[in-house]
Amino acid sequence: MNGLWSSLRFRLLFLIIGIALITLLTSVYILFSFQSKQLFENARTSTVTLSNIVEANLYHAMLADDWSMINDIIQIAVEDKTINTLRIVNTQGRVIATSRKDELRKIFKIQDPLCQQCHANSVNPTALIGRYDWGYGEQVLFSVNLFHNQPNCWICHTSDNNVLGLLIIETPLSLVNDQLRTGFWQTTLLAVIACGLLVGSLVPVLNRYVIQPVADLSKGVDELACGNLDYKVRALNQDELGKLAESFDLMRQQLKISYLEISQREREAVSLYQMGTKITASLSLANLLQLIAEASRDLLKADIGLVGLFDEEHQEIVIEAAAGTQAEAHIGMRMPVSPGTPGYALREGLPVQAEAFDQNNLLHPDNPMVAAERVVSILAVPLRLGDKIFGMIEVMSRNHRKFTQADAQLLMRLAQPAVVSLENAQLYRQLRYLSTLEERDRLARELHDDLAQMLGYLNVRASIADDLLSSGKVEEARESLVELKQAAKTAYLDVREQIFNLRTSVSSNSVLLSTLRNYLSEYHIHYGLETKLLYERESLANFSDETASQLLRIIQEALTNVRKHAHASVAWIRFVQEGDQICIQIEDNGQGFYSDAPRNSGRQSYGLQIMRERAESIGCQLELVSKPGHGTCVTVYLPILAVAGKRDIENANLTSG
Repeated sequence: MNGLWSSLRFRLLFLIIGIALITLLTSVYILFSFQSKQLFENARTSTVTLSNIVEANLYHAMLADDWSMINDIIQIAVEDKTINTLRIVNTQGRVIATSRKDELRKIFKIQDPLCQQCHANSVNPTALIGRYDWGYGEQVLFSVNLFHNQPNCWICHTSDNNVLGLLIIETPLSLVNDQLRTGFWQTTLLAVIACGLLVGSLVPVLNRYVIQPVADLSKGVDELACGNLDYKVRALNQDELGKLAESFDLMRQQLKISYLEISQREREAVSLYQMGTKITASLSLANLLQLIAEASRDLLKADIGLVGLFDEEHQEIVIEAAAGTQAEAHIGMRMPVSPGTPGYALREGLPVQAEAFDQNNLLHPDNPMVAAERVVSILAVPLRLGDKIFGMIEVMSRNHRKFTQADAQLLMRLAQPAVVSLENAQLYRQLRYLSTLEERDRLARELHDDLAQMLGYLNVRASIADDLLSSGKVEEARESLVELKQAAKTAYLDVREQIFNLRTSVSSNSVLLSTLRNYLSEYHIHYGLETKLLYERESLANFSDETASQLLRIIQEALTNVRKHAHASVAWIRFVQEGDQICIQIEDNGQGFYSDAPRNSGRQSYGLQIMRERAESIGCQLELVSKPGHGTCVTVYLPILAVAGKRDIENANLTSG
């Protein structure tokens, strides 16, 4: 019921019917009142006329003083039922003649309601009164005529009184009432018919020009609220509601266009984010270039995606990576970017859009594949960081397509993270190259300062033994050979340990603790030194590949010093956290030494210097504490923030370019 009442159609129908009923009742009331007034006025006029006629007849009979004639006139007047009662009353209110025998000689007093009807209306002595108290049960017209005292009457009356009596006539109103009833029902019927015609004509008109347009608008609002932007609101008319419908539908179309643009931008943003994440995660230059080429092709839904690097010597951009069907043939293609060429705009940071067969805009004049593969449209944007140009991203279409400014902006948005990743990849490649050179230099110094010296010592001892044997000093030669044998054994152990240490490394698929467990287990087997790996939690040893690799080399160098110089039986490797630092401790129970005493430039001093250099390369500090008889402890301090930062940059599942 609430839903029905809230319906505009129901409300308008209720309003129309209400207005029609009010109009009907008002019209019937006005018409009936006018008709009733007219009928009563006609009845009053007829009654007055009838009264005058009867009065004239009675006047002659009264002059003749013929009461028999008077009674006959009275009876004749009431025989046709036009008059209910006719009476003559003298000035004292006594009835001296009447059509009703029971009223003869009855006295009417001025206080009686019947008398008050005349005295209340002295201008028009004809009044509508009710006679229910007399038992008629109907309304009558009460007409009073005065018998004036004229000279002819002075025969019987004196001239003192102006009025000699009253003629009172009661005329029934049953006929008038019958006419009123008939007129009322006729009027009501006509009004009902008129109301029906009014409602019947207004409802279709309102439905056509009001209800249906409003219903369409309401339906459009509901569909819009549900997210349906394809529902079209029709403009049925050219009135205000029609203009409102046209405006609403125009708003719907604009909302649909805006929604499609927002959806497209969201999809582009998601695609850019995914592609950017994938691109920035790569530090391999070759892989990075290929990822950028594939991303540009997918982003613009082009047939071919290309990435080129700037050749400063020849002032050209050389295509290094390609994505798409038969796109590999474009690798090596060159685009001149020197002043005066179409590609020079790339050096200025501007995109370049061209038709492949435009002779005035040849981006790739030396590439026959553009014409052979029927490439139609080309769009290129620069890979530029600040004032430095790294290269370009280019897309090609084999179908007729006009690349727009929005396409260029979208490709530029891809180029922003791409050029940063490209610079990082180039820096990473240089870093890896420098790291390799540095590691080779360290290895060369270790071999020179350790193994080379040992081989030189062996050569000297061998020469001494040979000279002793030549001199016949067998015992002395034997002693020299024993020393030579011991030195060779030591050299063998050192070389074997160097090979063992170099063979053990932290790969990108493993963690430092796992590598250390395997290394310490084999170390105990090879050298008999008992080692214990201790840590509070495994997360303390979760480092980037570079950091983990340098820490492993420091631990290996420290254990080498323990084996060769400490004469210890047990060594401990601990990972603990102290405040905002992670501490890696390598401690032994060996003979120890005075750590603050000046040291010779021996192997142990050189090994300590190498450990310090490795620690500094990863942003750490190295501390050595030792006392004679209390062993030695080497501690590496790593700031937690530095560890986290390096982990974010370096600990990626990548390979070097």
